[in-house]
Amino acid sequence: MNLEQAFLDDIRANLEDDTPRLIFADWLDDRGDEARAEFIRVQCRLARLKSYDPEAIPLWVRQQDLLAEHGKKWKKPLANITTRCEFERGFLSRVEVTAAKFVSHGEEIRSRIPLRYLGVFQTNKDWSKFLACETLHGVPALDLSSTRLGMKRGIELARCPHLSGLRELDLSHSQLRERGVQALVTSDTLQSLRSLDLSSNYLPDASLLHWPVDTLPELRQLSLLGNLLSEVSVRPLVAWQGRERLERLSLYLRNASDVVPFLQADWPRLDHLTLVTSSAQFDHFHQELLAGPNFASLRELTLHTNFAEGLRPLLHRPAFTRLQSLNLNFRNRMLETEAQALLRSPVLTHLQALCLHGDGSLVTFLQSAPLDSLTELHIIGGPATELAMGLAMNPALGNLRRLSLVHGSLSTRGLLVLADCEALHHLVDLDLSWNNLGPDCLPLLTRPRLWPHLRRLRLAGLSDLNPATLGLLHERFGAHVVETR
Repeated sequence: MNLEQAFLDDIRANLEDDTPRLIFADWLDDRGDEARAEFIRVQCRLARLKSYDPEAIPLWVRQQDLLAEHGKKWKKPLANITTRCEFERGFLSRVEVTAAKFVSHGEEIRSRIPLRYLGVFQTNKDWSKFLACETLHGVPALDLSSTRLGMKRGIELARCPHLSGLRELDLSHSQLRERGVQALVTSDTLQSLRSLDLSSNYLPDASLLHWPVDTLPELRQLSLLGNLLSEVSVRPLVAWQGRERLERLSLYLRNASDVVPFLQADWPRLDHLTLVTSSAQFDHFHQELLAGPNFASLRELTLHTNFAEGLRPLLHRPAFTRLQSLNLNFRNRMLETEAQALLRSPVLTHLQALCLHGDGSLVTFLQSAPLDSLTELHIIGGPATELAMGLAMNPALGNLRRLSLVHGSLSTRGLLVLADCEALHHLVDLDLSWNNLGPDCLPLLTRPRLWPHLRRLRLAGLSDLNPATLGLLHERFGAHVVETR
């Protein structure tokens, strides 16, 4: 066994530890491979930071530059095996393959890389062979989202002996039903899970009634979005012993009243909360609970479906100044009064990431809001041209590095305004997807001095993007920068 393989074996045996990776980086430096060594160090540091952390921005830029120059060569070991492969902490660690490919090439994949994340699709014909595959043993993270497993296969998955060490499991959009979920949460095999995604499985309201109090003792992240639950399901979750260990939680509840038992419980380690209801009611009582001591660790908050109308009292609570990320997108149409309340809120002076549902009431807000601390701003939908014009008038955008104006109606005029805004010249990541940008708009993006620091430009959903224009965009920004899907 050569020395490089010995390093790889050590990294594989200690997947969560950066030390073997950094030692390998030092060895690469000694061999003259400074680019690869730097890439490992950059990604190891990035993995410990939030995307909106100011320290993360230059690291992300350097990562993109190194990938542009060397990525194709570094991905070569798996080029003909996987559908998709991505780097994580300096190494190819995330792969997507068909079930058949993993059955036939799983050992080869695991011998070449420190595999941490396995995404599998096209499972129908090869499901039994996949579950019987001993190469699954020791895979830390498994993504079976959108595979439509169904209840029966969900139960079979819960009984698979090769998943005893699994730490992350994504079963969103899998049609598991109630019995499938019960089999998973009571499985002796899956008791090491730290992250579980059960989003959009059409779970009935009673699906969590049999959630054992002492199950999943290692769980830190749980998503139940897309399952219309009520207080009936909330109470077993609140009674669960692992509640106090959760760091990330996503819930979709029927009514604001169903939120009460959840808000009254103590969540001492909860850092990230996504809360969705189908009700427009979010009264003062709810606000008091959400801004109270039960959520003392909260740093990232996402509120969907008409929460904006009940936002005003929250925005002036001292507890909310600790938020670093606030997401009010999706069915949160902000009235002028709420926009003004957000404008005057001390929350803005601390936020590093903000996501809003696009609306005309935001124009004034974007013109004058104190956005000095923001590194990320995402605006979804609405009159994108007017919103862009408002944004371009704000002088407090010097730290903004990531901007999204998507699913709107951005015109040539709006694009010109964005292009001429000096405060936005430091952008490294820009998303203008699904704006129906016409052929007259696209040539503007090829201007030589436009966004000189950009490392990613997303233009998904453009029907008029012909090969000639795409070629000009690649020439201007680089083929690795422009994403059209």
